[in-house]
Amino acid sequence: MGDPATLANLDKMYVADPRGLPDSAPYWLKGGERFFTRPGDFSHRTPSLIEPGKPQTVNLRVGDDLSAAPAAGYTPTVRLDIQAEGLWGRKDILVKFNNKVLEDCEFDGEFLHLPVSAKLVKSGINNIELLVKDATKTGIMLKELQLWITYEQNKQPSVQVSPAASLAPDRQSMLNVRDFGAIGDGRADDTASIQKAIDAAWHTTARGRRRSGGIVYFPPGRYRTTKPIRLRSNLVLTGNEGQYRGNEHGAEINSEADAGLVFWSGDWEEQTIVAETKTGRGRSCGGVVITKLAVKARKFAVHTLGCNSSNLRIENCRFEAGEAAFVSTGHLFFSLFNNIVCQKGLWFLQAQGRFNTSEISNVRVGMHGTRNDDWAIRLEGCIQCISLRNITFERQAKGILLDAKRNGINISVDGVWSYDIEDPDEIVRIKAGNAIMFKNIFATDQPQEFNVVGGNHIVLQGILAKTIDLHGRTSVTTVACPRVVNAGVGAVIDGVKIK
Repeated sequence: MGDPATLANLDKMYVADPRGLPDSAPYWLKGGERFFTRPGDFSHRTPSLIEPGKPQTVNLRVGDDLSAAPAAGYTPTVRLDIQAEGLWGRKDILVKFNNKVLEDCEFDGEFLHLPVSAKLVKSGINNIELLVKDATKTGIMLKELQLWITYEQNKQPSVQVSPAASLAPDRQSMLNVRDFGAIGDGRADDTASIQKAIDAAWHTTARGRRRSGGIVYFPPGRYRTTKPIRLRSNLVLTGNEGQYRGNEHGAEINSEADAGLVFWSGDWEEQTIVAETKTGRGRSCGGVVITKLAVKARKFAVHTLGCNSSNLRIENCRFEAGEAAFVSTGHLFFSLFNNIVCQKGLWFLQAQGRFNTSEISNVRVGMHGTRNDDWAIRLEGCIQCISLRNITFERQAKGILLDAKRNGINISVDGVWSYDIEDPDEIVRIKAGNAIMFKNIFATDQPQEFNVVGGNHIVLQGILAKTIDLHGRTSVTTVACPRVVNAGVGAVIDGVKIK
């Protein structure tokens, strides 16, 4: 499956039941030669009965040598999870791991979670003994037995750090990137130092699961980075007041990589990042806050890489990038984008995710007087319950592309101003969606086209554009919108229904 030295200190889950096959599991020798098939003791399809007073032993093979982890600079944490039908609480069962009784445990209604001392775990066969203590029970049906091993790297900063930075932070702590070695002079490579500060926000719960939740602070300066900075769940990245405006007293992350900030969980995978990248699908990196920062990058200032990045808040930020300021390609719920200035657009490409119950407000796309011929805002995929307010486009040939597919519903856009563009294209194109409202849309200087090529139950109010082309749509209501063309039967124009 991989190089043993590389895999040695990676997080793992060992299971005693066969996966993918109901009755047996194949084992393989080094070199790929299959040498025997082990019968499954139990599985979800064929659970094993444990009767009261009759202990049952499960043999669990572990490949890791945990005794070698400290010498490699890691601290292992081990947890045993047990799932069984008829198991109602922590007092129902006695569990021994290599003849040692596991005293401490938690029961969440489905799994029994038992911390295991790393010193008890052998490289090879481990014996897990299960005994139902309550003689009044008919027994339990064992379905699942998992041994989770996670590794925390021992932090040994190569630079002198402050006492506050060297401690494991709680959720209220603030970590200064300067304390982790960042210089912020625009010349030194601050990538590793910033990543150290973000990783230091991690902590491990009593159940051995990693969580994050620190505040990482950037003092004024220009922080040069050469690789994407990987964000963690529940992380806050912040500067100070006014930094996002790009003045000399602000903080700016200036990345030479394809993306400045990326959402990720687990071990990083080096990759080429494009707009549609969703290699993080199935990973979760939610609850992130980015505020009072400027970020520059070669292609994308911020990219979610397909991770579930729900409960995201981005406020008072300035983004500059060659293709798009922000790209989401995974689930994104309950999020806020407010008071953002960006050179290129905000793209929500939800081909395999949902953008739901969120707000985009007070956003300006366009800076430095540079013309942009791509869409400023792209809403594509399953778009539901989204509100856009007070959006300004400067020198943007194309404004908003809405392709919410058949499941998209309840999308409101109120207040769009597009100006200072020569040879304009479209200010809005609606391709699909349901229950859509666009109101107070103004394309000044050189009015742009407003196209409705798909969608249902669309309301347009106060649209100032070169033309409003309904492409034969019938489920459109327009109020006080000049130069409407190609209206279908059933459309309402200035209060008059077309028959």
